[in-house]
Amino acid sequence: MPSENNDCETFFSELNDSLSSYCHVDLETISAEDMNRAFPIQQDLKQLHEQYEKVALIGQGGMKQIFRYRDHKSDRFVAMAKLRKEAGAEAVERFLREARLTASLQHPNIIPVYDVGLEGESPYFTMELLQGNGLDCLVKESYSTKSLKRNAKQDLEILAIFNKICDAIAYSHSLDILHLDLKPENIHIGDFGEVYVCDWGIAKILHEDEDAEQTRDIDADILNHVTIEGQIKGTPGFMAPEQVKSYADKDVRTDIYALGALLYNLLTGELPVSGKSLEDLLKKTETGDLTPCANHENGKGLPSSLESILKKSLALSPDDRYQSVRDLQVDLNKYLGGFATEAENANALKLFSLLVKRNQKKIVLISLFIISLGAVLIHSFQRIDKERQEALAAQNQAEQLKLEAEQSQILAKKAQKKAEKNLTLLVNEQKLSESLRRDLDGLFKEVLDSEDLGSAKRKISLLEEGLKRASIRKKNLLWKRKGVLHFVLQEFEEALDAFSQVRQQEGLSTLVGLAEQGKDFRQINGFEMMLNDDQLALIFRGLGRKYTEVASAMYHKHIKFNKTIKRTPKTYLSLATAMLNNTNNVWDKEKYDDWIDYESGKVNLRGRSYRHLCIDRGYGLNILKPINVSELDLGYTGFFEFAQLKDLQIKKLNISGCRVNNIDQRRIKTIQSFGVETVVYDSAFLSAEECDLLDQHFETE
Repeated sequence: MPSENNDCETFFSELNDSLSSYCHVDLETISAEDMNRAFPIQQDLKQLHEQYEKVALIGQGGMKQIFRYRDHKSDRFVAMAKLRKEAGAEAVERFLREARLTASLQHPNIIPVYDVGLEGESPYFTMELLQGNGLDCLVKESYSTKSLKRNAKQDLEILAIFNKICDAIAYSHSLDILHLDLKPENIHIGDFGEVYVCDWGIAKILHEDEDAEQTRDIDADILNHVTIEGQIKGTPGFMAPEQVKSYADKDVRTDIYALGALLYNLLTGELPVSGKSLEDLLKKTETGDLTPCANHENGKGLPSSLESILKKSLALSPDDRYQSVRDLQVDLNKYLGGFATEAENANALKLFSLLVKRNQKKIVLISLFIISLGAVLIHSFQRIDKERQEALAAQNQAEQLKLEAEQSQILAKKAQKKAEKNLTLLVNEQKLSESLRRDLDGLFKEVLDSEDLGSAKRKISLLEEGLKRASIRKKNLLWKRKGVLHFVLQEFEEALDAFSQVRQQEGLSTLVGLAEQGKDFRQINGFEMMLNDDQLALIFRGLGRKYTEVASAMYHKHIKFNKTIKRTPKTYLSLATAMLNNTNNVWDKEKYDDWIDYESGKVNLRGRSYRHLCIDRGYGLNILKPINVSELDLGYTGFFEFAQLKDLQIKKLNISGCRVNNIDQRRIKTIQSFGVETVVYDSAFLSAEECDLLDQHFETE
């Protein structure tokens, strides 16, 4: 089969001569119009009069303006920097110096300069027209919302950008060029991840003399991030302390300080040095008065390794900073790789934790393997041990049967001896029982007839002894009394057992129901805990008028012997209300209310039907004592006797509307013993002599 090349050769060799003329063009005879169509780029360049065409102003600062221009030679858009018209010769020279210095830096992360020239006396230079925004816009956008949580992914993106900036500065330092004005506004971030370091206007070539001294001038590029020219060059907040001292030596460590300030700004959204004025800002920079990252809302939670890198970069003395950008990058990459940084001087514990973090997957796999192996070994050991235990159990069982047979013989002999001894004791017991019975009958009668429920445990022991001896008729009374005593001790299960032994249950339904409720409360409390104040208050409300003595005895033991309860006026309110109602025979089922001011200790019982504040009509505990009463309002109550205030320390007492017992010198001393300073009374209910006595010894209202 013939090849394609042979087919082409055959075609052209057999081509008619008359047609071949169409394949050759005589350039001398071609028209200008056809020439333009045939070679458009050449013709366009030949006819070009102006290389640049202004399109629009895209930015401006204090001394220069940036325009969007079209470069007709390369047919592309470029950014052209021009000085303002009023700039002098010195500014022109400084402008051209920036252009040439930037053009000498050939690095992917430094903005490229295409052309430098003069239009008459006006200088210009062209650069790549960047797409995207300045790094300052990225910072503002990232920290537009306060109190953002630390975002590890965002930190990694920031560090990736910062690493590219470091690459550019490390390159410029390799050419002995310092930037001296690193800040977010001079860093450009492209739409596709490009990072460019711009504005080399105050850059310095090492070993070259500083510019001539000028008067201080503040550039208006940025209102809050000003660039100071003259003796002090740089941006406050980003400039190193040696830049504030205008004639101090500057070297690569000056840029390293600015890199630290830039990283601080990227990670927190704030400046490492803050001040109310430019002078305050420069003074704090010169003294190294830095603001800790944690003082900023967005700086909280910053890893300690990054904080150490920032502190070292921002050290006041250049000797304490990183000595090169590469040293800074090495420490940064150590952090990113999970290693301890040089700056933090990590201890052994920190190094170990980082080692674990770096090898987390391996450690998890090894741990799983060890756990699995351990589980297999444990299962094997358990199976072996089980078999061994079964063998030992069989052997022990055989030995135990033999031992039991021997012990049975010994026990039979002992039982015979014990029976003989018991027979002797029985005869003696019968002789004593008649005498004891007569004494116990007297004690049982005392327990049954007395309304005193104190010494409940001793009385229960006595009743248990009596139940062994009493007749069936008396046992009903003994069981009932025993149940009540258990109820007082909050032994509700024992109380229910005792009540269940009573043959005639009339009159026990209230106590049985409340014992069931108390048993439920004890179960909720875990049986070990006694009833709390609220639970006991519910029991008291159910007892009613018939069992006031039970309530008093129960309250007495609850307050005096239940020391585990942490009692506050708020938790005690319900129990105090129930006990006051019980003691004063108030059975209107009044709900608990806010008659206690918990903060001040003021107690307001005004208008209530209360005569007694103590259980047992004044001879027992004071119900208000746990409240720590500071003021007590008893106005228009049944209060009549100041002895009811025992155990209280009150600053202010209100007895208006109360018909109290005769107030004399003895009762005045009684009132004073309770700490009373102010007495509120109604003269209509007291005699003139009583009013005079109160006015003499107390502040009165």
